[in-house]
Amino acid sequence: MRDPRIDKLAGVLVNYSVGVKPGQLVRISGPPVSQPLIVAIYEKVIEAGGHPAVRMVPEELNELMLKKGNDEQLRFCNPIGLYEYERLDCSIGIWAEENTKALTHCDPGRSASPRPPANR
Repeated sequence: MRDPRIDKLAGVLVNYSVGVKPGQLVRISGPPVSQPLIVAIYEKVIEAGGHPAVRMVPEELNELMLKKGNDEQLRFCNPIGLYEYERLDCSIGIWAEENTKALTHCDPGRSASPRPPANR
């Protein structure tokens, strides 16, 4: 049984904050730790008549890119993500972390490079 607070939050996000309409393409993104909320949002998008598209990205990916990626990789803008972005009607992104100290061993200057997050 799902926590009713999660269902209530999902309803607010889909029906009020974003105002999903029938036929809209809705991206729902977040890390695996946010799965219960993502599932609830997915359900509410379907109930609103929208078309949900889920993008779950492990939080370790940003850390790996910052530690091991070269300058060109840090600046790279994924054309698949751009294609998706141009076609979305709306997006609901969940920020959640299991490891709040994940980026403590990364050079802060490397994260300042203009680049989209790993899930785009």
